[in-house]
Amino acid sequence: MSIQKALDHAIMLQETASQQNTQAGYCIGDRLYQNYLSNACWETFKLRMQNDNPVAYEMYTHGGGKELEERKSGRSTYPPKMASFGSSSRMIYNLMKATPGFLFEKKLPTTIGGTANLDGFIETEQKCIFVEAKCREPYAETQNAIADKYRSLYEAITSSANNNLTCVIADIAAGKMQVRFLCDETHIQNFDIKQMICHLLGIATAYLQGKYE
Repeated sequence: MSIQKALDHAIMLQETASQQNTQAGYCIGDRLYQNYLSNACWETFKLRMQNDNPVAYEMYTHGGGKELEERKSGRSTYPPKMASFGSSSRMIYNLMKATPGFLFEKKLPTTIGGTANLDGFIETEQKCIFVEAKCREPYAETQNAIADKYRSLYEAITSSANNNLTCVIADIAAGKMQVRFLCDETHIQNFDIKQMICHLLGIATAYLQGKYE
């Protein structure tokens, strides 16, 4: 069992033992996904969100992560991402749903194409706070397969005198490259540098466009 699945299982055991009416086991056809909320619990979770936090429900429904719907890959169908006991989106929703003004699934276009999808965002009188939530993702090594059209960005980061990050690029397929990130001489395996760069580009783009002061 991978460490991610083991952590999902541990969270499932803790939640089902400590929270009344929380049950595990999402069924699709004759297949049971043990580390997910049961179908009934998932429907209850969605209904409560829709009734108690309609803005959040709308954001998750139309967010880039497609968190609330079953997923298809080839001929297989999988449970919704947010139904997982190890879901970062469900974690941040449960932590922040009662915080006035906190928004979920914030989309920010970047200057180099694509969109940064952040888990959360809140704006106060003094500042804007962007949030990326991680539940058990730091325990898995990132692969960083990136479209070759972004090569110049990572080359510019490496050549910049303003940071100690080096991007080691290797071609892996037509139009695809793999990037290894070194901070000084340490290989960053678990922290998602690629995602952080995308998020910072989205925030910087919004700033340059005058959306935030």
